[in-house]
Amino acid sequence: MAHSSRRRLRLIVAPLNSPNYQKNYNTGGRLGYEKLEDARIAQIKIYHDAQHASRLSLPLAAAPQTPSAH
Repeated sequence: MAHSSRRRLRLIVAPLNSPNYQKNYNTGGRLGYEKLEDARIAQIKIYHDAQHASRLSLPLAAAPQTPSAH
């Protein structure tokens, strides 16, 4: 069976709930200064139609240059 060079990338969009990051309580205030009692529920919407076109830009590193022989 031939090996395909086609690659896939998965983008996961989800609310952040990790002890490694500051929580965003969705108040519109400064992160780290918001209070739990002021927290709001976030509404996450993902559109995937022609009217709501979007793109994901990924900067790719250039291939390493090999020194040319003189």
